[in-house]
Amino acid sequence: MSNSRALRSLIAAAVLFSVAAAPRPQAAKLRALAAETVMSDAVKKQNARELPLVAVKVLDQRWFVGKESVLARQTIEAPCADRLREFLAANGGYSEAFLLDAQGAVVCANARTTNYWYGEEPRWETASKGAIYTNAEGVTSVPVLDEEKKVIGVVTAKR
Repeated sequence: MSNSRALRSLIAAAVLFSVAAAPRPQAAKLRALAAETVMSDAVKKQNARELPLVAVKVLDQRWFVGKESVLARQTIEAPCADRLREFLAANGGYSEAFLLDAQGAVVCANARTTNYWYGEEPRWETASKGAIYTNAEGVTSVPVLDEEKKVIGVVTAKR
């Protein structure tokens, strides 16, 4: 590949990244939700468990095949899950919302999610670095910050 072609590809990738990471008007309400104490407290509690990533991935496999019904029930019965359902009811157009911890594991959700672990997905990777993530399918993710403005988790909602 020529240097000019490589440079054009690099510029195109940078433009796509900046567009994907740019704040979107629909993200403002989600950012407000992410700033609520009920969200940050739930993430802090799960992060404090310090579950090894390998254990999270095992839970994800079991979750995917329906063998983690107790854990799934806990995620949809938590106080933060109630708040997510309130958010969805007050902000028409969103169909699902969930809160993820520092590793990308589900803390709570308005309903059972397909996966337990989202740590390899762009929605978590982008927001866990402090940026807003949006895609063409209507998924928006924003970081959850602690008192020191450090990213401790991610809130995701889908239209």
